[in-house]
Amino acid sequence: MKRTGSINSALAFWLAAVAVSLLAQWELTSRRQLAPGAILFLVAAVVAVIGAREIDRLAPASDPMACLHAAAWTKADPTSVRRKVTGAASVALGLALTATSVYRVASTDSSAVALPLWLAAMALVMLGIGLWTSFPWRIPSNRHALSEAFGVAALVALALALRISDLAGIPIDVHGDEAAVGIAARKIVDGQVPNVFGLGWASQPQLSFALEAFTLRAFGNDLVGLRMGSVLPGCLSVALLYGVVNRLFSKRVAALSAFFLATGQLAIHYSRIGENYEQALFASLLCFYLLLRALKDGHDLEFLLAGYSAGLVLSVYIAARLTLVLAILYLVHRAIGDARFTRRNWRGLAVLVLGAFVFFAPQLVTYARDPTSAFTRTSEVFVLSRDNLAHEFDDYKVSSVADVLRLQALNTIEAFNLRGETSLQYGQTAPLLDFWSGALFVLGVAVVTTRLGEARYFLLAAWLWLTLLLGSVLTVDAMFSPHIVALHGTVAVLPALFLETGWRGLSACFPVRGWRVGLSLVVAIALLVGWSNYVDYFKIHVETMEPPSFFTLLSRYILSVNGRYRVYLLADRDSSLKYDTVHFLVPRIDGVDVRDYPLGLPLGRVPERKGIVFVERNRQDVRFAALKREYPRGLEVAHPNTNGYVEFYSYQVERADLLAADPGAYVDHASIPALELTELSPR
Repeated sequence: MKRTGSINSALAFWLAAVAVSLLAQWELTSRRQLAPGAILFLVAAVVAVIGAREIDRLAPASDPMACLHAAAWTKADPTSVRRKVTGAASVALGLALTATSVYRVASTDSSAVALPLWLAAMALVMLGIGLWTSFPWRIPSNRHALSEAFGVAALVALALALRISDLAGIPIDVHGDEAAVGIAARKIVDGQVPNVFGLGWASQPQLSFALEAFTLRAFGNDLVGLRMGSVLPGCLSVALLYGVVNRLFSKRVAALSAFFLATGQLAIHYSRIGENYEQALFASLLCFYLLLRALKDGHDLEFLLAGYSAGLVLSVYIAARLTLVLAILYLVHRAIGDARFTRRNWRGLAVLVLGAFVFFAPQLVTYARDPTSAFTRTSEVFVLSRDNLAHEFDDYKVSSVADVLRLQALNTIEAFNLRGETSLQYGQTAPLLDFWSGALFVLGVAVVTTRLGEARYFLLAAWLWLTLLLGSVLTVDAMFSPHIVALHGTVAVLPALFLETGWRGLSACFPVRGWRVGLSLVVAIALLVGWSNYVDYFKIHVETMEPPSFFTLLSRYILSVNGRYRVYLLADRDSSLKYDTVHFLVPRIDGVDVRDYPLGLPLGRVPERKGIVFVERNRQDVRFAALKREYPRGLEVAHPNTNGYVEFYSYQVERADLLAADPGAYVDHASIPALELTELSPR
């Protein structure tokens, strides 16, 4: 009777926490009341911690990582002497090829020979470790494993459906950074990057643009092909998150987490833009998935692959680099809590370090030549650097570093449930989370933050708080959401974890019907979360928060007329047809940058088979008025963006009218690749 009463009380605390948290979220989003919402969230967090602890005490959740493998050196060795010798030779040859690839990069600054040597080296080391031990993977054959695989595939399919529909049109804006990534990838496709192990645009590893180069080849050398480079890792991350959470908690938490990631508006957006951001989430989850598998099974080959993935997190977008710190902290936590942990895993961890070295070795040449290049990108966004600090002083209207950090922290905390974020890559001016998962997220944060003694909760808490500290509070313009892209998985886990705790409480409180009631509750909340995110992103965000920029609108217009008109851009000195968005979307443009130079009329040169369209942002420009007087038969069109603001005006003049104004004009037989007006020769 006492146990029944206790579980009833625990479940009551859990339900009360959910109710108060939903009320707090309503205060924030509907009434915009910060103080009442914050107080209610604090109360809900305290009640949630009490209820969750009691539920876990009375209906504990098993720890899949608690039953680790026996020591590797005590296992019966199934391999023959011949296999061991062959395996050792294969590893030795792989290391020799690694050294050769490093030498080739260092001596020639080219990856033409080093790249195939590097790939062969990784394959040989992997083969050698497998021959020395065994190959642990098997195709699922029993009904339970197949059902689980089909379930994960269904979640990935859901993620794909939400990420691939109208990919060229949503988001409608093509940010300059997205276009710059496309240009960097296109250079790899065109063979213009001699060393893919070096650094490229924005001091990022060239390998971070390799996936986009592949998708440009596979899906088309255009915006869809570029954005598929984010769709693929975004969808695969759903499966990887399932694998990570399944090894930390349970299949139920894993399925819920994967669903929340698949349908979350934050993850959907960054899986739809052609940046290399989403690779950070994929690489981080892959690293932890392989590390947890290796620790669970104790197989050297899985430790090797975990090492390869550790090298990968250093080769993608900088948001993934924290993963190595988190992995080390997790391993230290496990070693402190288990006296035999190091003795069981020392050999596997040594293999992991070997794998990381083999993967990353060719890139070490670049960093050895200039060690500061490893920190170039991070120093550019560090909030306490001189220029960034001056920017924040002006933006926040404060004069002390303490005030800047306080406001940065406040903006970071408010981003998920109230404020949104500041980047132009996303432009989300509403909460980053939907109403339902946002309320549960706060409760999940409270639970994991108060359980740092358990390694799995410690990992989630460290992942959350260190990312927010290093990726938001200490970086310029918090919350700048691209910097926390590797956190998307954790953001999905926290509400799922608290929701599943209530499900266990219901099952323990009502043994007969509790499981079904819990399932019904979970399904209902999941459907609410999925629908809310769909509406929040595809209706509210897309239609109201992200109007196309001038250069996106200009690029789409040029695409529609480039075959019939040459473009003359009349604007200010900073507006150019060479801007990355235009350069990527219209790679074979025929146009002239007039900038703020005087435009001699009538034009002394005309295209062979085209008219000319003049684009002007300022309708009051005297040059625009002169055009209309010189070519009175032209067609003027206003080009507004989705919020009704006119970004520019176009004035189309047909070739016959151009020649009528100057019959002796020089005729161009080729296009003009976005040259400045002053660069054009008279003939």
